[in-house]
Amino acid sequence: MIALYLKHQDRIDYLTNALTTTYPPGAEVYVYRSSVLREAARTATDPVLREHVGIHIYQHPDRFRIMNVEAPPHLHHPDIHLEVDTAEDFEVVKAVYEALYPGNPAFGLHEAIAFVRANGLAEANAGVERRWRQFRQDPA
Repeated sequence: MIALYLKHQDRIDYLTNALTTTYPPGAEVYVYRSSVLREAARTATDPVLREHVGIHIYQHPDRFRIMNVEAPPHLHHPDIHLEVDTAEDFEVVKAVYEALYPGNPAFGLHEAIAFVRANGLAEANAGVERRWRQFRQDPA
């Protein structure tokens, strides 16, 4: 993602994979210059948007040049939640790390997805309400 940002930095201010949910939640990436962060901090007035400035940035495409990256097919698993916001989330991510890290500390997203699928863990936190959904541009 950083290489993609650097390739297009003269044409974009903000690169993310979080405008639509295509990667597993928890694998979001946000890349931008510090000047963009300062501008967002200066212009965001809503406390929620000051805490999560990425939301403020992508709600203002008139002010910021934005590029969204969608997951390639082998990583397109928006139903697998690898974030840690709840106890259920923690148990899923803990299981992934306990299984994969000892044998391969550099395991990647593909391996985590495969482990979650093979062990039926996607259902363990599928019912958790996700507050961030209200800010995504996912199809209804």
